[in-house]
Amino acid sequence: MKKCLHYFGMLLASLVLLCLASAAWAQPATVSYPLAVGRTSACGSGGSSQMHFYNYNSSANTISSITSNTTTNPVGRYAPQLCIGTTLNGSGNTQRFTSSVASVSYNPQDHNIYYLWTAYSSNNAAITQGSSARTFVWRWPAGTKPTGTSPRLDTIRSFDADILGVAFDANGNGYIIEFTNALPTTPPTYKPCFGLLIL
Repeated sequence: MKKCLHYFGMLLASLVLLCLASAAWAQPATVSYPLAVGRTSACGSGGSSQMHFYNYNSSANTISSITSNTTTNPVGRYAPQLCIGTTLNGSGNTQRFTSSVASVSYNPQDHNIYYLWTAYSSNNAAITQGSSARTFVWRWPAGTKPTGTSPRLDTIRSFDADILGVAFDANGNGYIIEFTNALPTTPPTYKPCFGLLIL
């Protein structure tokens, strides 16, 4: 009887290990690519603005640049071709992508990249529409490159606000950081923007 219980225990333990192993093998593979808006030169105003992607090494807790510039690499560097409307005060098909006063974020719910750029009335009065600052938002599917110039990718919306950036949770809810007053005396405002960016 003891021998039967011993074999039964071994069989049960083997079945549990087999179930755990098969569950672990069934997990989908995931690759993370941190992304940013940057320039082709190391610092300063030299070079040109581009989307940059990085490899993340979790064991070393480091990131390294993905250096491929090939058009077939979905995470190679590129400069999205973006515009604001077709006839807005003559700006038409003017390229609007820049690394200055801009941010980028990935939404895991809809698998899109969101790019935000803020125009200030001091240097872009024609497109701020009477506001001191207006933030424009573009989006495109991750893994694609909106690099065509005829036509350029248009905005999905704009906000009468100075928005630093947006972060998305797993459900696609966005949270923005908005500058509501002159810095540095007043801290920025953090608030949810549920559904405002998903149209």
